[in-house]
Amino acid sequence: MAKDPVCGMDVDLNTAQYSTHNHGHTYYFCSQACKDTFLRRLSPRRGKKGIFSRFLEWVSRGNKEHYGDKPPSCCEH
Repeated sequence: MAKDPVCGMDVDLNTAQYSTHNHGHTYYFCSQACKDTFLRRLSPRRGKKGIFSRFLEWVSRGNKEHYGDKPPSCCEH
């Protein structure tokens, strides 16, 4: 298992559909939305976090506090 660095959800390495490599490390994601958010954060052009990234972090924290181990809304398929 790996932890999605954006929403904190556990991702099974055997079935993970979304991943990326950065500086010799592989990151796994529960959804394309989480992967895109992660890649935007790595962009050197960005500087400060945009409103959408801050919103996703807020939603992620709220989901984790409210739903516990249940997947966040970005992971519902």
